[in-house]
Amino acid sequence: MATDPKLSYDAVDAMMDGLSALLNSGKLVIYDDTGTTPTSVSDANDDNNTNVLLAELTLNADFAAASSNGVLTANSITADSSANASGTCDYFRLTNSAQTAAYFQGTCGPTSGYDLNMNSATISSGAEVSVTSLTLTLARE
Repeated sequence: MATDPKLSYDAVDAMMDGLSALLNSGKLVIYDDTGTTPTSVSDANDDNNTNVLLAELTLNADFAAASSNGVLTANSITADSSANASGTCDYFRLTNSAQTAAYFQGTCGPTSGYDLNMNSATISSGAEVSVTSLTLTLARE
């Protein structure tokens, strides 16, 4: 098994373009975690106990233009006009449109130290939740 793999920009871009296709018309789903954030994107959310669904934003039918050097910049994301619940954003997932498969998970918060930077970590039930930009990067070495 390789212990120090290296990928070309062509390989990284092909991988990111594949991810982009999976996210066409998908969802950006934001959660408040009052218990434990799922360790992996393939771990199930526990919506009834510790993970509170705060907001669901709709991704563009064409998620992003072609990847360039491992970077995908999302096209417009439709705001959630009425947040599902009140809470503090802890993590988000990018899913298919039915939310039956999650492809990406990251942290969210109000500063630059998070994967998704929000103007406020606090979301109020019924309030609009919007994202002005989203960029995903796969490092190449």
